[in-house]
Amino acid sequence: MSEGVTILFAAAGVVAAMLAVLLPVVLLQGKSLRREIDHLRTDVAADISTLRADVAEVRRELHARMDALTTRVDTLTSRVEGVSERAARLEGALIGPWRPPTNGNPAPAPSSTEVNA
Repeated sequence: MSEGVTILFAAAGVVAAMLAVLLPVVLLQGKSLRREIDHLRTDVAADISTLRADVAEVRRELHARMDALTTRVDTLTSRVEGVSERAARLEGALIGPWRPPTNGNPAPAPSSTEVNA
């Protein structure tokens, strides 16, 4: 055999020996990485489901609080309207009836009533 062929066989032997050692190591690392990724995937899925449950709970709580606030605002609105009606009646009783002017005609003068005390 020639010297070049001998060197070629020697190089091929070295490469085959390296592959025989490194290929199982690389395959084991790949399996290990796949297991780790599967564990991470499971952990992330559990965290996501927990977060979804927390968000749903916060939404329910916010809706309940908004409903309570809406009820309170409705109550306040009805009370303010009641007070407004009472104030309008008191004002009407104090200053007499008011009539808007009609198409350029002067407004009628309010009737004056004297109270004998």
